[in-house]
Amino acid sequence: ELGPFSVEKHELVGRQAIALNPDIIFFYGEEMEGAYNLAFLERYSGRLVYTADYSELEGKVLGSLETGDLVLLKGSLSMNLNKLAAAIVKSEESSDV
Repeated sequence: ELGPFSVEKHELVGRQAIALNPDIIFFYGEEMEGAYNLAFLERYSGRLVYTADYSELEGKVLGSLETGDLVLLKGSLSMNLNKLAAAIVKSEESSDV
């Protein structure tokens, strides 16, 4: 979708995520691998997770949620993160997370 600016824009999103200083950042999809590598190289002090597999992403996100967590999802519509949002809501409804 971003054409020749894809790498640059994905790295920018990674930098912006790092600047928020969350406990954990999940990088999902092949386009985000460079942003993950950048965060790793910059020695980000929080936990970093990268996967290109949606099922793995969902399992890791749901497995890491705790009561009171704030979750920010950023991705293009083609990444179908709406499925992850629905899974988080369903998890919250069933376990009071």
